[in-house]
Amino acid sequence: MKMFLLSICSVGLVFGQAEAHFKFSVQSPIVVAGTKLKPGEYKVDVEGSEASFRLDGKVVKVPASLQAEARAYKDTTMESSDSNVRAIHIGGTVMTVVFVHAAGGN
Repeated sequence: MKMFLLSICSVGLVFGQAEAHFKFSVQSPIVVAGTKLKPGEYKVDVEGSEASFRLDGKVVKVPASLQAEARAYKDTTMESSDSNVRAIHIGGTVMTVVFVHAAGGN
């Protein structure tokens, strides 16, 4: 799996409620849970079992979950295989957003 560094603008987490709110920049097209996202600066909200990606007034929702890791991440990074994102590690936290992939996806 490849790791990509994402530029991070802000992170806000509410651990007890399994929520995360952060921004990151995508430099080239990616696929998250079977949904293609174009390059841009996204606002991401993870609540319950869903992540919402907001860009230019449009919202894309995909299945996701939050997991606490053993160590904090210095920077926000993205785990992917080809262009398919498997997870985003949120910089400055111990949280990882894990994506549920569409049937037939990687």
